[in-house]
Amino acid sequence: MKTKNTLFMILILCLGLVLTACKKPDPVVDDPTASISVDVSSVSVKKGAAHQIVATVANTKEALTVAYASSNTAVATVSDTGLVRGVAKGSAVITVSLSKYPNIKATVNITVTEEDQPIVEPSVPNMMGQDFIIMVNKASTTDPRSEAYVGNWKKEKVALIAEVEKKYNVKVVYKTYPADAVWGGGRERFITTNSVNNTPQAHIYEMPSYSIAVLAEGGAVLPLDALIEKYGNQGYWPEKAAFGTVLGKQYAYDDAYPLVGQGIFYNIDLLETYLGEGKGTLPSDLWMAGEWDWNAFKNICNQLLPGIAGLNVEGAAVIGGRPYNWAYFMLGANGTHVVSSDLKSELATQAGIDTLTYLNSLISIPGMWEFESAALSNATCPQFKGGNIAFHNGEPYWLYDATKWLGYTFRMGFVPYPVGPNVKSDLSNYYINEVYGKTSYLVSSSYSLELVPPGYENIAFHEESIFRIWADLQYFPDIDPKTGYVSTNEIVDEWVFNTLELYYSDANDYVSIEAHKDIMFKGYPDYFYSLYWARSQDATKSFMLELQQAIISGSIRDEMIDLVARIHQEFLDTYVNLGLTADHYK
Repeated sequence: MKTKNTLFMILILCLGLVLTACKKPDPVVDDPTASISVDVSSVSVKKGAAHQIVATVANTKEALTVAYASSNTAVATVSDTGLVRGVAKGSAVITVSLSKYPNIKATVNITVTEEDQPIVEPSVPNMMGQDFIIMVNKASTTDPRSEAYVGNWKKEKVALIAEVEKKYNVKVVYKTYPADAVWGGGRERFITTNSVNNTPQAHIYEMPSYSIAVLAEGGAVLPLDALIEKYGNQGYWPEKAAFGTVLGKQYAYDDAYPLVGQGIFYNIDLLETYLGEGKGTLPSDLWMAGEWDWNAFKNICNQLLPGIAGLNVEGAAVIGGRPYNWAYFMLGANGTHVVSSDLKSELATQAGIDTLTYLNSLISIPGMWEFESAALSNATCPQFKGGNIAFHNGEPYWLYDATKWLGYTFRMGFVPYPVGPNVKSDLSNYYINEVYGKTSYLVSSSYSLELVPPGYENIAFHEESIFRIWADLQYFPDIDPKTGYVSTNEIVDEWVFNTLELYYSDANDYVSIEAHKDIMFKGYPDYFYSLYWARSQDATKSFMLELQQAIISGSIRDEMIDLVARIHQEFLDTYVNLGLTADHYK
């Protein structure tokens, strides 16, 4: 009996243990009224910095504690008091809850950013009253302080000079190139010789953009990419930068936007005489109507030919000017180039051959074209100024240049070169090939920072101090928020008012002004003249004269294939130091 009672008691105890083991834990009971909130839902914290989360517990009488937890402690940590500290760049979520009631919670999104590098403003150089020399074509017309100044923004630029002279303790001086460096190859040799020999004649040199490659190859000028990035205008125009760039490096910087004005100038009176009353501006009217193409130009030329031939004046013709000059721009108006910005000639492309063949079809007609009276040094035919040639290539400054057309007595019209068949309907590949380049300003290689002894960086001229001074002398209008680049509105208005309206408004020739405005942004940096033999006047070696002869003779395709091969070889022979290799032309 005793044994049975004992067994019974053991069974009762085991059953109690089983029942106890199977019992579920009590659920977390949330306070139905308690709440928690945080002062921010998201916050950005720099790496190494801290932010205090402020949590507020409400709707309860209990003394509740708050718990904090980070979803990613590798990015952000949080203390027991809610102090968040950025550890590494990234994102994390901080959960803020009630310790007693963990289901009552709020979250804060944390973004950790890299620590800002301290901005250290470079010290301003003190040039101790030294001259800052800018060498230019003609100092009197380039120095804004001169009465003879012909550029824009005179008042603004004079003020900038005063500010710069005070800021850097420097004297800004404009000098004209010496007689042995008037232009072209002579000037290139002058700069190269003095720069390489560390006998610089100026800090800044004015040069046409086609010379930049020559000077860069000779080690005469310095690339400015890093300095432009650091000190240049943040809205600097890419189309301007293109004129100062050679094989990926930028060597020039200034505030002159590369507006273009190259086109065909024509005698309105002559056209009205032989085409009929009211048709004096027919070429410009056709351009504005979108109908100015090769056929339209040739048709008008053919209509003018009998009347002009009947003048019996030596040198009279329908078209005037050097054929190679016409070719440069007719090629652009047919969507191609003489030499592209990557130093490849396009003369032998189908568009190139078609353009030159078209010009041959005009020059082959007796009495149609006069060019022999256009001296190589001047390239203009006297009879255009005399009123006996209908069309002549040119650009606006020829209107007031004493060596060109100053003093003409007829009404002058302007029309862009006729649109070739290779050009898209939106004219997106219609170019003004700027073979003659755009005015550019360069820094002599004599002022490399490497040449300055340690400790003299702030009082000696070197590339950085020179560029800072030069950059501060430039006047740029405000940046256009729509484009992110310096606005061209004021620049265009200034050009139209000071140049175009001056020469067209008196004749009520506003259609010529509108035609100018249509193509003023279509400049392209053609690199043909960066080869010496391209612009040479040597009849036996000149590439431009060879191009002209092909147009006259009509032997175009084979001549251009051969000429392109020699142009490319000349580039290879000339630009060794710039890293140009034969693979570039494969």
